[in-house]
Amino acid sequence: MFFAVFLYKLISVKRILIFSLAYYPDVVAGAEVAIKEITDRTSGDDYVFDMVTLRFDSTLPKFERIGNVNVHRVGFATKDPNIADLSRFPLSVNKYFFPIWGFLKAQSLHKKTPMTAFGQ
Repeated sequence: MFFAVFLYKLISVKRILIFSLAYYPDVVAGAEVAIKEITDRTSGDDYVFDMVTLRFDSTLPKFERIGNVNVHRVGFATKDPNIADLSRFPLSVNKYFFPIWGFLKAQSLHKKTPMTAFGQ
């Protein structure tokens, strides 16, 4: 019986992958606040949220859990960048490589545990 309940929960959980150029704690703007509010108000028993975002700051981990979101950071990073650093190499090219890095990260996450939905 326990195995059947575990298997049902495993199958019934919906995995959602979100792509965003930036996310907490570095950037707090409209889209980031909206994503955090939606994911925090959604039951963790029914949905698992994964996010692929850029890693501008090397002091931030490549993976962490913020609220109900598993945050996966990709890209070039420097230590404690400021706004001016974002327009300098290598951080200035992150935005252009994000579609490639995001696709590769999404593919590796999907191979480990298949996603139900993708969004941006």
